[in-house]
Amino acid sequence: MRKTTRSRKILPVDLLLEDRPCLVVGGGQIATRKVGHLLEAGARVTVVSSAADADIRRWAKQGRLQHRAHAFRNPDVRGHFVVFAATDNGAVNRRVIECCRQRGILCCSVDAHWAKGDFVTPATSRRPHLTLTVSTGGQSCRRARLVKDNLARHVDIVSSADLVVLGAARTRRGARHPASRSASWTGPLLRQVWGIHEFMLLETPHRFELLAVLARDPAVERLIRRVVPFGGRASGPAYVKRGPAAVAHVARLCAGVPAIGPDAPRVAARIRQAVQSGVRRGWAGVMIREWVEAALRLAPRLGPAGARKSTTGAARPLTAEYEQAYARIVRGFQSRNPVE
Repeated sequence: MRKTTRSRKILPVDLLLEDRPCLVVGGGQIATRKVGHLLEAGARVTVVSSAADADIRRWAKQGRLQHRAHAFRNPDVRGHFVVFAATDNGAVNRRVIECCRQRGILCCSVDAHWAKGDFVTPATSRRPHLTLTVSTGGQSCRRARLVKDNLARHVDIVSSADLVVLGAARTRRGARHPASRSASWTGPLLRQVWGIHEFMLLETPHRFELLAVLARDPAVERLIRRVVPFGGRASGPAYVKRGPAAVAHVARLCAGVPAIGPDAPRVAARIRQAVQSGVRRGWAGVMIREWVEAALRLAPRLGPAGARKSTTGAARPLTAEYEQAYARIVRGFQSRNPVE
């Protein structure tokens, strides 16, 4: 029976290897992958191996690394900050670990001797200004890669945000909207859709709306149209507002325009309640709150037609203010403090 090693407790860290000397013992496929990661990190790389893959030889010719074309010798580890034992010979890898242990050098073995080393490398995906890593504590490299690949597909979705309103009018006053009756399952379903960063459900006497912070990906909106039953219409919501127009739409709702009827004074209160409900359920967060707060600040400056009140009687649109509020909210998404 094959003996398995239990998962080890780990401390995740990001090593700063720029201009630090690092050694890879081995020249095969796995060794080449480790060399590539070290080069991306800006390390000064040395490879010790009698034979080496084409990539390693090419990098050596380009002067990006030093290749010592001989079998491993104990003194090879001397002077290095990090060492990878990446040969296909278990006895050699074990000897590399022992040599590093004697000299206090961090060592990682890529074979069954990994538990005798000092660290393991996680499955990694790199994007500009973002490194995604997944580790199982050495227990399952395959599982770590599967999780990493799954998450990496959504990195671009997570890195963008837009304010979007999807809504539908009621067919008759006082009738409850199909989506509002099923909010108990609509909300949880929306939380499972990648690309919906935040959202809230708003119900007024004349309309049902989804206010959402979405990734800039048409597929996300198409999926929402299937999840939310906007009046049962096959074509989805009756109207869609994006970007500054979404800020303007909520501001007009807060101001009672377009016509809301006798319930206009209570619309702002409904919106506040919808935000509180979204926050309580974990649907809404900082961006939704900032969006609604901006709309509430702009609402008192709107006239009955939804334009800026003027002492001269002329109505001027608040276009610049809507654009500024929108830019501030979206810009904040990219610079959000990670502890929020």
